[in-house]
Amino acid sequence: MNKQEFSGIENKILASRGRLESIQNEMNIPGQDDEKIALEKATKLELDKWLMVEENILKQKSRIQWLKLRDSNIAYYHACMKNRQVRNNVDRLVISTGQILQSPAEVEEEILSFYKGLLGTAAKQFPVVNPEIMQNGHILSRRQQLQLIKPVTREEVKQTIMDIDDNKALGCDGYNSYFFKKTWHILGEEVTAAVQEFFENADMCKAVNCTTITLIPTIHNPINIRDFRPISYYNILMSHELVKGYGRKNISPRCMLKIDMHKAYDSVEWVYIEQELRLLNFPAMFVKRIMACIRTVSYSVLINGKPSVPFEAKKA
Repeated sequence: MNKQEFSGIENKILASRGRLESIQNEMNIPGQDDEKIALEKATKLELDKWLMVEENILKQKSRIQWLKLRDSNIAYYHACMKNRQVRNNVDRLVISTGQILQSPAEVEEEILSFYKGLLGTAAKQFPVVNPEIMQNGHILSRRQQLQLIKPVTREEVKQTIMDIDDNKALGCDGYNSYFFKKTWHILGEEVTAAVQEFFENADMCKAVNCTTITLIPTIHNPINIRDFRPISYYNILMSHELVKGYGRKNISPRCMLKIDMHKAYDSVEWVYIEQELRLLNFPAMFVKRIMACIRTVSYSVLINGKPSVPFEAKKA
C-alpha cells in the first residue's frame, strides 16, 4: 500500500459516489446499452473498495479486536479512537519539585528524561554471580543445547508469519501481517533471508530493534510520570506467545508470576544476564543471539500520538 494511492480516502469515496449517482441518473434515460451497465458495476466495486479501506483504517486505529462484522461502523470507530486518544493524552505533569509542566515541549522533555534514566543508563556496580551455586542447579543438557541452535528453516519462517493475526503490526511502519501474507510471493525470499541471516550470524539491524513505548494511565486524571505504565508491544507479543496453551491438562504442573517490569528486566544489567546464560550452559551462539537482541535495542516513547526521537538503551 503506497502513500499516494491510499491517501485522501474520503475524497476518493465522494468522487466514486458522485460518479455512481451520475451514471445511475443517465441509466434512467431509455435506450442505454450494456456498456453503461458494466460501467455502473465497475463504479460500484470501486466505491465498495474505498469504503472497505476507510473502515479498515479506522478499525485498526480504534483497536477494536472483538468487532468482526462486515457492516460499516465508521461513527463507532471514530468515537472509540477519540476517547482512547483523550484518555492517553499527557496534557500536564507535576514534577518532584511541585512545579506543573503544561507546555508540550516541557512535558516531552520530562518524560524522555525519566525513561532515559530508567532504560538508558548503566549501573556502576554489577551483582556477583556464584558459579558453584549455578552449576549445582539445573543446567541445559547437550540435547537441549542442540535444540536451541538447530537451523531455522524457510518453512518455519513462513509459518510464523502466517500464524500472526492479520491486523497485528509488529513495527512502527504500520505494515501489518496481512500485508506480508498477501505479498509473500514478492517479499518472502527477502524476509526469509533476513531472518535466517540473524540466526546464522547473530547480527541485528538496529532499525529493526527500535521499540515503541506507549504510556497507559493507571489512574483517572494522571499528573505524575509514575501514574503511567509503559507498555511495549513486543512485551505483549512475547507474553502472549509464552502463555499459549498454558491451560492444557496434559502438561506438567506449573505456575505463573506477574512481575513488575520496572523491578525486573528494566533494572537488570546486561552483563548479569549474559553471565547467567553462560553459567546455565546455554550454547555460545544462542547467548550471542540473545545479547544481540538486548544490546541493539532503542526506544521511542509515544507522547500524545507522536513518537519521540529514539534513544539507545544502556545497561552495560
